[in-house]
Amino acid sequence: MQHGAQLASPCRLFSHQRLRTALTQGPTFDASLALEVFGFGGPEAREDVASFREKRAPVFPTSTSS
Repeated sequence: MQHGAQLASPCRLFSHQRLRTALTQGPTFDASLALEVFGFGGPEAREDVASFREKRAPVFPTSTSS
C-alpha cells in the first residue's frame, strides 16, 4: 500500500494547487474555463466524435487563411 500512498501525494498536491489557483483567481479562471468549453462545440469536435463512433480517421477541413 506504500506505492499507492506515494502516487496519491503528487495527485493530491496538484489538485489542491489547481483548486487554490481557481479560488484565488476567481473571475479570470471562470472566464478561461468558459472559453475553453466553447471550443468543444465547434465543427472539429463534432467530426472528432463522429469519427470515433464510426471507427475511422477524422477528416478535418483545412484552413485557407495565411
